[in-house]
Amino acid sequence: MKRTPFKKKRKPINKVRKPKKEKLPSINALAKTAWKLMSKYVRLRDGLICFTCGKEIENFSSAQAGHYKHAPKKSVVSYDERNINCQCISCNHYKGGNLGVYALNLEEKYGYGILQELEQKKKRCDGMSILERKLWFIDKIEELKELINREGG
Repeated sequence: MKRTPFKKKRKPINKVRKPKKEKLPSINALAKTAWKLMSKYVRLRDGLICFTCGKEIENFSSAQAGHYKHAPKKSVVSYDERNINCQCISCNHYKGGNLGVYALNLEEKYGYGILQELEQKKKRCDGMSILERKLWFIDKIEELKELINREGG
């Protein structure tokens, strides 16, 4: 007796397909977009004046957005406007952020306790879920776009 080969069951032709859920971008993609906007906003906001040495920076592309409290770009504290200020390449890169002067200037600008507040914020944000962090980045990106438009960028 001859055996017949195993036949696969065919799917019905008129089956209705479910619509695909819209996926949110990855945290890395959102963080990259948010950082580009944040850097541009800070340089526009500070008028190309170095926060630590007071030097006027010649052109927009040589100005940098320097942090006092360093954290991964996926961390919320990396986008706190008080934590980021315009710096020249010399202060931000070659002097490691010139953090001693940076701290004094932060306290002069925002008052005593700002350094501790930024440290607490860094610790507090570590407990966010992935979805919460993605939604936070989406909101921050929209906020930064509005701020840049207001600054004339």
